[in-house]
Amino acid sequence: MNLWLAATMAVTQMKLTVEEAYKGITINAAKALSLQKSHGSIEVGKAADFVVLDAKNEVEPFYRFDRPFVAKVIKNGKIVYEKE
Repeated sequence: MNLWLAATMAVTQMKLTVEEAYKGITINAAKALSLQKSHGSIEVGKAADFVVLDAKNEVEPFYRFDRPFVAKVIKNGKIVYEKE
């Protein structure tokens, strides 16, 4: 039930790179749902659904799970969650 914990385990225990883990929770997850043409990456013409992370760099969320990293959630181009 914790996406970041699963991604952390993929990186630390299964030796995936951070890039492979990000692909697994974005574009490859969209492919698994047959949504890769409209979701899974930030491209012109795709749905504007994404999260903004509050992290020092792209690696930090995979090695620190002592705090939540999600700062904003954007759905259909609109902010639906913003950390206070």
